[in-house]
Amino acid sequence: MKTPPSLVLRAVAKVAACGFILSTASQLRADQVIFGEPQFWGFASDYAVVPGDFDNDGDIDLVSAHPPVYDSFGQLISPGNYTINFNTDGLGSFSYETFIDSRGAYSVFAEDLNDDGALDIIDGDLGVMLGNGDGTFGPIIEYSNGSGHGPALRLAFGDMDGDGDTDIVVPNDGPVLLNHGDGTFYTNFVSSDVAAGTAVGVGDINEDGHLDVATIRSAYDIVTIQLGLGDGQGNPGEPYTVPIGGDYPIDLALIDMNGDDHLDLVTLNGSSDDVSVILGNGDGTFAAALTYEPHQPAYFEVRVFKVVDVNGDGAPEVMVSSTVYGDAQSQLETGLLLNDGEGALTLDQTIVEFGESYENIAAADFDYDGNTDLVTASDLLFNQLPASIGMAVEPRDEFLSNGPAGGPFSPESKVYTLTNNKDSEIEYSVTKNADWITIENGAGVIAAGESVEVTVRINSNANALVNDDYREVVSFTNLTDQHGDRTREVTLEVGIPQLIYSFPLDSDPGWQTQGDWAFGQPTGQGGAHGSPDPTSGYTGANVYGYNLNGDYPGNLWDMNLTTSAIDCSNLSHVTLRFQRWLGVRDQPDNVYIRLSTDGVNFYYYRWFNQDEIYDSDWQLVEYDLSPYADDEPTLYIQWTIGPTYLGGACGWNIDDVEIWGVETGLGLPGDLNGDGCVDQADLGILLAAYGGGDAGDIDGDGDTDQADLGTLLGNYGSGC
Repeated sequence: MKTPPSLVLRAVAKVAACGFILSTASQLRADQVIFGEPQFWGFASDYAVVPGDFDNDGDIDLVSAHPPVYDSFGQLISPGNYTINFNTDGLGSFSYETFIDSRGAYSVFAEDLNDDGALDIIDGDLGVMLGNGDGTFGPIIEYSNGSGHGPALRLAFGDMDGDGDTDIVVPNDGPVLLNHGDGTFYTNFVSSDVAAGTAVGVGDINEDGHLDVATIRSAYDIVTIQLGLGDGQGNPGEPYTVPIGGDYPIDLALIDMNGDDHLDLVTLNGSSDDVSVILGNGDGTFAAALTYEPHQPAYFEVRVFKVVDVNGDGAPEVMVSSTVYGDAQSQLETGLLLNDGEGALTLDQTIVEFGESYENIAAADFDYDGNTDLVTASDLLFNQLPASIGMAVEPRDEFLSNGPAGGPFSPESKVYTLTNNKDSEIEYSVTKNADWITIENGAGVIAAGESVEVTVRINSNANALVNDDYREVVSFTNLTDQHGDRTREVTLEVGIPQLIYSFPLDSDPGWQTQGDWAFGQPTGQGGAHGSPDPTSGYTGANVYGYNLNGDYPGNLWDMNLTTSAIDCSNLSHVTLRFQRWLGVRDQPDNVYIRLSTDGVNFYYYRWFNQDEIYDSDWQLVEYDLSPYADDEPTLYIQWTIGPTYLGGACGWNIDDVEIWGVETGLGLPGDLNGDGCVDQADLGILLAAYGGGDAGDIDGDGDTDQADLGTLLGNYGSGC
């Protein structure tokens, strides 16, 4: 039985968007690297993410939001959507389901608004979706932001009117939405708005028992404070200001930075590119601001931040995501600023290629080890400090093995180390259901502070499995008190990807074209920016290209090349490969690859340009289509150019398009009579055809020969 995350960690997930951040109570583990490499989990096109246990199974799930997408002319490309991502193993694997595909948002939050024990969803456009506690949600109820200006990137939540319900505080001249208690809201008793400013936090700043409001005023380099009136109507009082010591604040947190039980202010400053810490006195006044650099000296621009305790010492750290520039390229980096316990910050670690440009960073314990992990809409960053509770299981990644039907499979085994972090012995058990897995040293006792090794092995029963993906969950159970129970997923991929469909483009396959998309030989013209078109295909003369006689123009609407329907039934691990010669200027000029399963709705963006691309030779590119294409009877692939604004580059040229995949359901090599067992009967069939017929042709070369005999003998007895 898996122990649910603690209430503290659930609170971290629930209040990630507002001012309060709760921390674990572990001891500081100094001189250790806190975070490892970021792990991609989600969708690059999603914008915001909020963690929480949305199906009440004890795991931290994620809800992600994808906002509406418009082209440079204001035309709606996609309305956006919301996706629920269920935590399947605590290792960064999620099963997902889009539950709203007609609306999206730039920010998303989670709170229990109707006190039913189920997390509800609120977005920055003030759409509320009440949760059912099983991972599903009710319809969107929309509320007005009053005189507020546009959607909010940050909302705050708290009991503003003292009736025990969670209310919503909307920044930027927005209202305080008071909760009826059932998750519906009203404003008719609120007579004062929240001060102008795009980010907001709530907390009892002057410690009078009433929640107060803090908002940033970017243009004035201040934070505006409105003390709660305590009038039972949720009204914030008259504003006064606190200087931040930096320039142009873009986000804030209200949190105790120095352990004195008074709320402090932390701001992220967009022009001075630093962090301000402003210690509170507990009476509504604040000390002078101190500022800290979030990166080593370089040219960088701060984007978003998160304030939360990640090393378990009770003092919150500050994570700052920035765009760092250098040597004609840029990348996102997140700087970890350690807190000395007094509110002073020191840069401790830089995590490369983790962070967001405009979105949010959220925090929760995804792998049940008592440590705080970080997440964005695309990447998960595990805290790699030793588990602070119960039994630790390392490593944290899944066991992935693969090979052809009949084996061998590699790697054959994986060793896990179980460590007892308690001060008394624990009894453990490691279990599974699949008969193709063997557990070695799967039960016993671990002394206090000691470790044991457990081996998970792929056994000979796997040799009888036909082409497919097989998944099993191995459970590591602390039988003594369940603290630190873990699961690890085992995936066995049977079958080797093969070329399924080939479009060499020596002749026209008749795909649908728009605008200047055409089949034929490119003429080597164009290249006002970058290289010109090629003069032929990668193989042969012909390609599909946009304007075979030169550059694409500016002010171009979307123009598409769309394949005919491709049957991917009984295929897994579907991959697109093709030769590309592409020239595109930086955005707002756009090129992308989209997918559809009905030929009408092309929702699945598989790739798009983020910067300029100037190919000067043919490039072999490959894209994993499996999340969208596996076992789909109709798949359409679409190459798009547009909308464009600049023009003046050669555009798309494609050749030698291939679809690769694993044909699922194919049987055991050597099982010539299809009875699931390689035995004497199969050997008889092969020997009768040896040297002539194809009845014993296992490797598909057209002959029954020594190679086929070797394969059969190698699998003899499998499946029997």
